[in-house]
Amino acid sequence: MEGNLILVKLLGLLLVIMSVGFLINFNVLQKISKELNKSYALEIIISFMRTLLGLVLVLSYNVWTGPYLLVTVVGWLILGVGVSGLLLPHQIMAAVPALTKKTAPLKVML
Repeated sequence: MEGNLILVKLLGLLLVIMSVGFLINFNVLQKISKELNKSYALEIIISFMRTLLGLVLVLSYNVWTGPYLLVTVVGWLILGVGVSGLLLPHQIMAAVPALTKKTAPLKVML
């Protein structure tokens, strides 16, 4: 269980650092999301990575009580987004332009 705790701490710190970096350099995030519109291959790769991360979290921490509840919920959400990106890439790619027109949805996703 201690190895899993290190993994969760590592992923948590990585997500915090990435979120703060994107909030500070928000124009970079907008450019990335506009480029994502154009590449199905990139969407599939990102969805694969999301699915892998979600599976790691769900298989390591599928505990619905106590302090691990947040990790479990986030893991299932990441897994759901990853799987939907793999199963429905056309629908995801169609939804991305609507999210990139306004900055509020991008900031909420961070």
